[in-house]
Amino acid sequence: MDIFKKQLLIQAGIAFGVLVVLVFAIQFIAPQLDKAAAKILVQKSDLDFLSRATNLLPQLKSDLEKSQPLTDELNRVLPPRAQLASFDKELADLAKKAKIGVNFSLVGETPATDEAPGFTQFLITSEAGYGVLVKFLKEIEQSRFFVKINSLNMTRKSSGDKYNIVANAQVFYQ
Repeated sequence: MDIFKKQLLIQAGIAFGVLVVLVFAIQFIAPQLDKAAAKILVQKSDLDFLSRATNLLPQLKSDLEKSQPLTDELNRVLPPRAQLASFDKELADLAKKAKIGVNFSLVGETPATDEAPGFTQFLITSEAGYGVLVKFLKEIEQSRFFVKINSLNMTRKSSGDKYNIVANAQVFYQ
């Protein structure tokens, strides 16, 4: 019986030793498994995003093809920079048509980029009746040039029905 006990103790010792080694191995491997699981979740999230983006690609390409004629049309609507040379003449013609005197001066320029059109900033000064000035400003906005009036200062003259006007504006180009 002594041999039986000895073999039983040896086998129990071996089993206990294997159990202790397994517990230490699990304690050592568990943090690495947690890191690997977190990395897998991040990669899964990235793959989901890429999958959704890939699924949207044909729709985006279709939208781009649909918008291309509109983009081309917008590019044709804005005059090239060279045509701005005639802007001051057109402004003078509009003032002559409205029967008012206008002073026109360039202030600065921002060149066109791929993302935005360029524009030239200018000042208009004039003196006329209120109705004539309003009509003149509407004519400017309705001209073939795209004009944005940033600020407008009208002051009534002490004598009569006339106003002094100072307008800060921009005219856009390609």
